[in-house]
This record gives sequence, C-alpha cells and structure tokens, in this order.
Amino acid sequence: MSMYRALIIFGLGLVSAAAVLVGLAFLIGGEYGLLVIPVVVLVVSALAYVALKGGRRRRSLLPAIIPALLVLFFTLPSVGFAFGHFDSVFDFGPTVLGVLGGLTTLLGVVVAFVTESGGRAANATTPTHWRAFTGVAAALGAICVLSAILTIAGRESVSAEEREGATVVRMKQLEFEPEVLEVGTGEIRIVLENDDPTVHTFTIDELDVDEDVNGGSEALIEFEAPAAGSYEITCEVPGHEAMTGTIEVR
Repeated sequence: MSMYRALIIFGLGLVSAAAVLVGLAFLIGGEYGLLVIPVVVLVVSALAYVALKGGRRRRSLLPAIIPALLVLFFTLPSVGFAFGHFDSVFDFGPTVLGVLGGLTTLLGVVVAFVTESGGRAANATTPTHWRAFTGVAAALGAICVLSAILTIAGRESVSAEEREGATVVRMKQLEFEPEVLEVGTGEIRIVLENDDPTVHTFTIDELDVDEDVNGGSEALIEFEAPAAGSYEITCEVPGHEAMTGTIEVR
C-alpha cells in the first residue's frame, strides 16, 4: 500500500473516532434521533476503507472524500469554541479529531490521486510511517483522555442554600426549560442546570449576561432586572442557534 493511501486510512480513523464521540454524546444526552449523523459517517468511512484496501485504481480514492467533507462541515465552525473549552471533552474531542481527520483524509486523497496518475508507483508505506501514525494517534488519545478527566473534575453544582429563592432553568436537548421566563423587578437570581454532556451558554445580549455552563454542571447567575419588556435568551455555542428563549420582565 502506498504511504498516501495509508495516510487516508489514518485520517478516516480520526474521522471515525470523532463520530464515535459524537454518538456517545447523543446517547448520554438522550438525543437518539440524531444518532443517524455519526452512524452515516461511520458507515461511509468503512465503505471508503474497503474501497481503498480493495482497489488499485485512482477512483477507489474518491469515496474517502465523502466522510471527510461531512465531518468538516459539522466541525469546522466549532474550532474556535472547542479550543476554548478543553475541559469539555464532548466539545473539544470531536472537533479536534474531526478537523484533523477530515483535512488529513483530503490531503491524502489529493496527493495519492496525483502520484498514482499514469500508472506511476507511489512510495510504499514503511514501518516508520506506521509508527508515526501510531504515535500521533496515541498523543491525540492522551489529549482527549486529559480533556475527559478535566471535564469530570470540573463539574460544578449549586448548593441548596444558594438555590433558595432562585428560579431554575434547565438546558436540555437544545432547549431552555422554561422557554419563557417571567420575572419581576429587583435582583434576578437564576440557577442554570445543564443536563446535556456538552457546553451551553445562557446569553442575553441586551443585558450583558453571558454564562457558560459545562455539561452536567450547574451555575448561579445574579443580575438586576432591567426595564420592563421582553429579552431574548440564546445559546452562543456554534450549531445551537435553535436554542432560544425569552425573559419577560414585568
């Protein structure tokens, strides 16, 4: 096997690892309907692997493009957010693995397509190449494990004393519960409960309120009620644009 085809297989491995993490996050969060996304990525990656192993013609390279583009479509918009949330493994891990895997796969396809043109033989994979792939995979795995440790260790909760007199807002499956929050004048105290494994934000731009809550964590926010009216609540995590609510100040 050429070193470039091996590079594609390595990239597909990272893509598959990202899909597994996403699927695990969906399972933990109870979003079973969304499992179709990682399953499709895994199936297409497996088919691309079979094509690479069984074919010598350049057209056998093309199926690998599909899972690479799929994972890049979902992960590229989240790169900045993910690197800022290393302590949230289900935000950091899939994005880093997906972007690296997708780009590596595409690079391998392009180079292999060029080098294998005209029947030319490409450089064969050597044990050194496989050791390099193994080393990179091990390093990425260790980074994700560290992220998982920090995720678990960093979970926060709000005490019963702090909860007293506060309004509870749950963040679950891209929804705020309740969706409409009615408050009066004076100090507003809200306990945020994130029941998903990924980060959510509780953001009210007009009131300069912006609180990140890691998966499985709780947070207490306090601010003075503004003038009476309706104010939009959003989650500023990329891909969570549908997660909105309203705070009604009476």
